[in-house]
Amino acid sequence: MFSWQYGVIIALVAGAVEQAIAVYGQYERIEQVSGFDYFNYDLRVRKYNRTTATLNGTIHIKQPMDDTYRFSTDVFHSSLGNNQYEHTPLHLPESGFCQFMDLLHREYPNAIKDIVHLTEPNKCPIPACEMHFLDLEFPNDVLPTSITRGVWKLILKGAHEGETMFHAVIVVRVFDNLFF
Repeated sequence: MFSWQYGVIIALVAGAVEQAIAVYGQYERIEQVSGFDYFNYDLRVRKYNRTTATLNGTIHIKQPMDDTYRFSTDVFHSSLGNNQYEHTPLHLPESGFCQFMDLLHREYPNAIKDIVHLTEPNKCPIPACEMHFLDLEFPNDVLPTSITRGVWKLILKGAHEGETMFHAVIVVRVFDNLFF
């Protein structure tokens, strides 16, 4: 065989292996539990077509936010998707609100690029504003390939001066090879 033929075979095998181990995510639900004085999550997950669910709506930030507002996450996993969740050690680091937004800009630029009126990086305090989500699919590039399939629940909590002021839940179904 010629050397270019080996290159073609390697490229085909690499593409097949990537498809064999790829994981995908799809929004199941987003719910704001508390903190309506600070934020209003007017978001919903809707069926876009037969195989895709998208995120639509607006996040209203009702007052200026700075790093004195601390945000943390807890992540839970249900392998059977039957609402029996186990707490996992995965999480985003606890940080102030401005640091949290900077982390999103720095680590997940492809995931947030289509959010309309998203605040600029390194801007603090973040003024009262509205961020619009228009038919956004779940950003699969944020999922590590080692993540297990099932239903994942991310609980986003915000606190100000030690008092819990915000609570939201994001539920995502993770599957492999485009099979639910």
